[in-house]
Amino acid sequence: MVRLSRALEATLALALREARRRRHEYLSIEHVFYALLHDPGVAEVLTACGVDVSLLEREMSAYLERQIEQLPPGVDQPPQQTLGFQRILQRAA
Repeated sequence: MVRLSRALEATLALALREARRRRHEYLSIEHVFYALLHDPGVAEVLTACGVDVSLLEREMSAYLERQIEQLPPGVDQPPQQTLGFQRILQRAA
């Protein structure tokens, strides 16, 4: 069995919570990227590269809100992993 680091587990858990909170049908790499922006280590590296992490976080939140389709009203199911999400999970392990 593959063991994930605590940091990776926390990132994936946040990605899943965001997908559920937003009622998205799929859990995608965009959710993982959004979750990574909340990791202090990732934010530090991005800031050192000149990235405005707060702005990027707001832009990603808006993207998730506007571009990712929500489940229809009355449908309550957990998000399904996209193929892209599965691939990054396999590579991370």
